[in-house]
Order: sequence, then structure tokens, then C-alpha cells
Amino acid sequence: MTLTPREAITHGQVWLRQFGHFEPEHQGYMGFSRPGRRASMLSRMEDGALVFIWGHSREAAKDWQGRFMGVLQLRKAVADADSVSTSHGKRLREDSANEFHEAIPAMRAWVALPTGRVRMKLVLPDSWTKARSIGQNSAQATQREISLFEDLRIAEVPVLAPASAGVGPFKSVSDLFR
Repeated sequence: MTLTPREAITHGQVWLRQFGHFEPEHQGYMGFSRPGRRASMLSRMEDGALVFIWGHSREAAKDWQGRFMGVLQLRKAVADADSVSTSHGKRLREDSANEFHEAIPAMRAWVALPTGRVRMKLVLPDSWTKARSIGQNSAQATQREISLFEDLRIAEVPVLAPASAGVGPFKSVSDLFR
């Protein structure tokens, strides 16, 4: 059974991860450099788990570094990154400092309010130092931190579909994930 976003939050199925860029319309997945790292994540997650993403401190655009970028809802499945990427998404991956070919596909995605640019160290006060160093791994959020995500403003965007397909209205996590 696939968790709804609210069920993922309620069940503690919320993960944290840095991305160099966040373009779900071109890359509908969370990538890993090795099958073992992906397998570790799959063994701990449920279908429908959420991943809160922030900009990598060196690879993200300067105005997104260390800031909340968006959310992915993942399928508990294995994929090759090329199979869940557009041609632009493939180029983004190839231009990355690391090879993230092993993928867990996304079923839904939400982007952060561009004018908000919330610093993740304010959202993750208990584990910011640890979270910053997770790199290619993913850390599970604590229950206290999950409650701090509720005010973040996001809008749903299509996964692997043109951005012209539209962005939903920006609302708080608590309002969107009822």
C-alpha cells in the first residue's frame, strides 16, 4: 500500500537529502552512486516516503545553497536514472560531480516557494551538522523536525512532464498534506 504524504509524515517516513539541483520535470528520481546505498534506503523506506531536499553547499545555485528546495514522494522500486529522466535530466546527471545512476523513482514532487528560500539549519536545528554531511546517503528526520516542516510553503509540480503543465498553488505542508 502506498502512503499518502500525510501518512508518510505520521509514520515517520520523512527523509533528508542534499541535491545539486532539483528539477523533477526532468529528473523523476532520487539517485545513488552505488546499488548498495540505494538498497539500504529501500530497506528502510515505505512506498510513498517523502524526501525533503535542500541545495548542496557547493553544487546548487548560490541562492539555493543550504536552503529548502522541495519534496519528492518516492515509489519503493528500483530504476535506472536514464529511464526516469528527460534528455535534459540526463545531461544534468552527467554534469554532476558524482555519478548517481542508481535510482529510486518519484511519483510526485513539490517545489519550495522561490521567494521563501528557507535555510534548512532553521528547519533541522537538532541534526543540521549531521544532515549537512549525509552526502549521497539519506538521513531520516526526527519526529521533532518533522513537525517543523509543516509551515514550509510548497506547490506540486509534474514529474517528468513539461513545466508548462503547471505549478499548483503554494501552500503550507500542513495545508497540502491533510
